[in-house]
Amino acid sequence: MVSILNLFFPSLQRTRLATLVDRVAARSQNAVHARVKDRLPAMNVHQARGYVRARAAAVLEREMGIVVAEVPGLTEADRSSILEAARQRVIRRLMLENVRLQQLGEPRTRRLAA
Repeated sequence: MVSILNLFFPSLQRTRLATLVDRVAARSQNAVHARVKDRLPAMNVHQARGYVRARAAAVLEREMGIVVAEVPGLTEADRSSILEAARQRVIRRLMLENVRLQQLGEPRTRRLAA
C-alpha cells in the first residue's frame, strides 16, 4: 500500500525521508560533537571534515538503526539515502559550529543546541 501511494504522491515520500534525516541527524549531533570537539580546532577544514565523517560513522549507524526500527517499510535504498543525508547534515552543522567558535574565540567545550 505504501509503495502505491509513493507512485502517485512522490512528494509525500520525499517529505517522509526528509523528516527521518532530521531525526537521525538530531539524535546523532551531540554524541558526534562530544567525540570531535577537542581535536577540531587544530585541524584545517579538509582534515576536520574527514575526521568528523570518520568519527560520526558509528554514531550515525546506531541512531539510524533505532529510527529504522520505528519506521517499517523502508527500502535499503531509502536507508542508504537517509544515512548519507544525515551524515552530511551532521558534518555541515559541526563544521559551521567549529568555524563560528573559532571566529568568536570562545572556549571549545560548549555543547551544540539540538
